[in-house]
Amino acid sequence: MRRLLLLIIAILPGFVVGPAFADSWLMPAVTTTYSPNKSYRAIITPRNVESQLAYFRAKAEGHKLPEAAPPHIWLEHLEGNKWRLVWERDLVNQVAPAYVIVGDDGNNVVSFDNWYGAGFGDNVVVIYGPAGHITRSMRLDELVPAYFIDGLPRSVSSIWWRGTDPEIKSGWLELPVQRRDESGEPKIVFVRRLALSDGTLEPMSADLLAKLKPQFCVAHVEAVDEANAIREFEIGNLIYQARGSENDWKRYQYQVVERTKPRQNGDQFDDLDSPFELLPPGEFMAKEFRISFVSALIEADDQLPIRWFSGRNLEAMTREIERAGRRIKPGHLAGTEMRFLSDSVNWPRIMKAMSLSGAKLVLVDRDSPVPQRPQVLASMSPKSEVDPACKAFEK
Repeated sequence: MRRLLLLIIAILPGFVVGPAFADSWLMPAVTTTYSPNKSYRAIITPRNVESQLAYFRAKAEGHKLPEAAPPHIWLEHLEGNKWRLVWERDLVNQVAPAYVIVGDDGNNVVSFDNWYGAGFGDNVVVIYGPAGHITRSMRLDELVPAYFIDGLPRSVSSIWWRGTDPEIKSGWLELPVQRRDESGEPKIVFVRRLALSDGTLEPMSADLLAKLKPQFCVAHVEAVDEANAIREFEIGNLIYQARGSENDWKRYQYQVVERTKPRQNGDQFDDLDSPFELLPPGEFMAKEFRISFVSALIEADDQLPIRWFSGRNLEAMTREIERAGRRIKPGHLAGTEMRFLSDSVNWPRIMKAMSLSGAKLVLVDRDSPVPQRPQVLASMSPKSEVDPACKAFEK
């Protein structure tokens, strides 16, 4: 049952502004990167992380990463047939950089992005100069105008701003920046240059900025509008839409749980509070979800003290609960709280079916609007504003 629960969690949608595609990352490992002339090499050991899922959960819930040795780098120079240490130090990344390049003269090592989070953080670009001292560490909004970011390719974890591999040329770091064109394919649109000596960013020419501004501003305005629509949804009362889309239904389920579940450990998201959903026959993984749904109805599990049940077809869900209820031994689920997203019409049948289980039964009536939690409203970010540079592109 627990493995199926984790599958349900993975399918539940979050709120991502703008188009995003799925991604996956290999677990961080020791890497060796050579300079183009093969005379220098950088060896990087990442921070040890339990798993990609554990890391994602910790980040999503605002938890600190487990104590472990920070990522470390050794820069070595080939002298004859032996590699000699030039310098070593801890890296500023939490786990590991996503990509590294080494200059032919060994004076610079440049790291890009963070494992499992390209485009985010204070170290999107980090220039390590002689002796490993940091020449400059940059955020993405220092590398490109802030409103450009909404027009860059995105995935669930990252902003994929880098195009082809960056290069070191004549004391400059050249960074190709990409965006998605009308067909959705990445396309290199311009190159940013940084002086390796002090990290100074070469200004974008007025002509280039004027050429790029329309396409990035349109994407920025759309992202602001979408962010504000999501904010309005989260502020307002939650209302079930009988004729809404499948995405509306998934979002409703997620939100109704978040707004009504009891708080025992602060306000952190608890993945065990995700609903067990009964899918319509023939839908993708309907059989597996039904097994999970029924198991949660009849099995005792101290680690699942609160369980949520939902199904868009209430009649079908109620019949399934009635069948499962006949299999439960009296008192078998004592100490368990079961919450059903149902209505007042089907609720008497559900209570009757589960009456001998010993579980506490709670109706979450989907015909009743559900207000947002006061603490969430108090912490809500202000309404997003269009960047002044893009005001002319507002609809």
